[in-house]
Amino acid sequence: MRPTISLLFLVSYLLVASSPAEQITSEPILDFGFAQSNVANSKIVAFATTSNQVILLPIDLTSESHKLTPEPSIPVTNVKRVAVYDQKLAYVTKGDVIHILNNWEFNPTRPTLTLSPPRREIADLWFSEENLYVGLVDGTVLVYDSKSMDKRPIHTIGSNHSYIDLIRFNPVHQQFLIYSRGSLSLWNFATRRSIWQTGEIVQSITSVRFSQTGDQVALQSGNQIFVYPTTQASGLQSDAQAVAVFDGKIDPISAFCFGARNTLLTIQRSGRVKKWTTSTQSSQGIQQLPKKNYTNIAYLQPSTQSGRSDWYLVTTDKGEIVSYLMTPKRVSTPPKSVAATKSTKPKVSRRKPVTVSTDQSTQTSRKTQPELTVKLNPKPPYGIIVGQELHIHFHPSREAVILPRKIPANANFIADGRTLSWQPTQTQVGSSDFQFYAITEDNLSQPLSFSVTVAPNQPPRFVAVGGRSPTSESMVFTVTAGEDLNQTLVAEDPESDQLVFSISQNPPGMAIENIGSPSDSTTQRAQLKWVLDADQSTEQPIYGVFPFQLHLNDGFNQADLSVQVSVQVPPRAKDVDIDRVETDTATTKELVESDKGIRHISVDRDMVLVSSDSEPDFFIDQYEVTNQAFVQFLNQTNLDVSQLINLSTPYTQILTDEKVFQTQTGKEQYPVVGVSWFGANQFSKWKGKTLPTVAQWETAAYQKDRRLFPWGSELLDSVAIDWRTTGPTEVGILDVDRSPFGVFDLATNVAEWTGSEDAGKRIVKGGSWKSRHPDSLRTARRLALQPDQTLSWIGFRCVRVP
Repeated sequence: MRPTISLLFLVSYLLVASSPAEQITSEPILDFGFAQSNVANSKIVAFATTSNQVILLPIDLTSESHKLTPEPSIPVTNVKRVAVYDQKLAYVTKGDVIHILNNWEFNPTRPTLTLSPPRREIADLWFSEENLYVGLVDGTVLVYDSKSMDKRPIHTIGSNHSYIDLIRFNPVHQQFLIYSRGSLSLWNFATRRSIWQTGEIVQSITSVRFSQTGDQVALQSGNQIFVYPTTQASGLQSDAQAVAVFDGKIDPISAFCFGARNTLLTIQRSGRVKKWTTSTQSSQGIQQLPKKNYTNIAYLQPSTQSGRSDWYLVTTDKGEIVSYLMTPKRVSTPPKSVAATKSTKPKVSRRKPVTVSTDQSTQTSRKTQPELTVKLNPKPPYGIIVGQELHIHFHPSREAVILPRKIPANANFIADGRTLSWQPTQTQVGSSDFQFYAITEDNLSQPLSFSVTVAPNQPPRFVAVGGRSPTSESMVFTVTAGEDLNQTLVAEDPESDQLVFSISQNPPGMAIENIGSPSDSTTQRAQLKWVLDADQSTEQPIYGVFPFQLHLNDGFNQADLSVQVSVQVPPRAKDVDIDRVETDTATTKELVESDKGIRHISVDRDMVLVSSDSEPDFFIDQYEVTNQAFVQFLNQTNLDVSQLINLSTPYTQILTDEKVFQTQTGKEQYPVVGVSWFGANQFSKWKGKTLPTVAQWETAAYQKDRRLFPWGSELLDSVAIDWRTTGPTEVGILDVDRSPFGVFDLATNVAEWTGSEDAGKRIVKGGSWKSRHPDSLRTARRLALQPDQTLSWIGFRCVRVP
């Protein structure tokens, strides 16, 4: 339906830049226009937008002077777009949140409906009689029923554009204009077809206006204004041409609008007002205004019943709104402007109706009213620690509504109780600003602002583990096989937060009991327990070094501590006599003498006894674990094979049909590779053994003389060893690489996992077929790798401690 009253929306976004003042009335008016309507009224509503408010101003068209009656302003922050239709108002704020007021006269401070941000950025907003239209930056238009409370669009009109720079709606002819990458196109809203389009014409557009009749559209680019028809262009669509181009290079154009009968009004930077005729492309000076920073110009055609002349209004960056006749009696004496305020005090909310006439302006007297103050309890300044909660109560001196303008996203403000609650997170350490706005029923207002300093929550720390200070003593605890581990953990937290003790990478059966302490105590305790039962899979005691991690969490921070438990063999009454170790059968080596007689220890046939002054006696595999041995393990274990070995690693010569594992023919006695530390460790447990420590591995390699290589300290050329092969070879075939204890392949073939750890990584010892420098074959060389790594040149061997 075509509007019966001439209405237009005016904006000059880019020509004015000003920092927001504390009082809304002293801020620049960034946008000014008139509400759409489909009813012929004697009153229309103008709206003015600042960076912090939307001010509604009903105008009486029939009075001797236009009476501007400010309604209660709507406090908002970062307004992007505004649309007004009769008593309906919609505006878009930062983050593309849409707020709708179905009756702004009834309750202007509380939106009737708030819509969630669409997936793309909002480019424009406009009303029809029934619906609200939202144009997005990709050209999509979302249609909402403005009368219902449904937050979902009732229609979505797609687009063929990936991104647009601007979209504007022509409510008279149901059209929309798209500006994208320097070119324009006009579209029919109903058919979604292009009416016309242009090639690249301008680099940027700062303002777009449709005429009152909807037959023309004008756009401003720099100091030029281009005017196009909204009807079908003749010839090809891409040949659409501007019917008029107005240039303001000499006197730059601050703002423009359409006037009556397809004329344009401009306000120049000098304060001169011009009327431009599009048909003749001529201009006429209307009036010389005082030189100010003008932000908007608006044409107002009064109702035909009043019989009065046309009007235009201008706004400034000082919050002024000035009204002028199109044909003033005296152009030499410009009318006085009506500023929204004349002082820096917050007087805008106290103002009574303002009368603006053609040759003078008067401001009605204001009655003295009680001041509005707001007290905060507790009083500022405010400082809290992460984990604490801040509560502030607002106490206004008069009945007033408290509205938040800027608060953190996780803060909660209850308007009815006038209470702010906030529990900051670690990411909010520092200073956070809070801004509020208090407003009374008679429009008396008061801004509120304060800052809250947030200090970080300090991490907890371990005070003692088993009576030892973790900062000064080694966290290695020694127990004898068959004994239980029971250690007290003591920790503290500076803020007395409740602490949670936990453990990771721990051996089976090890656990923590959280004892706790009073909630207001900084010191809290827990108990570390490990019952050293026999390994049920092998029925053999567990020996070796077991590293694990202790963790301490206060809900905000975590402290970690590395701890080791060394489980040692029970002491024997007499040392092992190597000469008395015999082979009882083809599969065992045994006979260890003690004062209790002969003790038999079963070990694999291919294990050798290693004895030294620095390490307890132990048995070690003479050869590296082979593919054949590891396949037997894989076919019996219920563990996740993918965590044990990577069968896709090069030179991993193990095959599977997802049911049975087998070795490649002829590769049975080759060392297994591609195995992780977890796989090597699990195999060792399955065999009733352990992985050798670095000390055990080195002892087996050089006995007592600490030789450079397992065969001695001779140079490689003198022993005629060729370690540079193209892959693993069968175990034990390189006779030169043999230690004094008869252990093969410690320097060649494949490197080997050990049970020792370094900063969470596992130590790998020995050279391999991939070694390319003699130094990497030295017995003392070591490498630290992540335990889940699987490489084609790493295998392992096992040890057994009597």
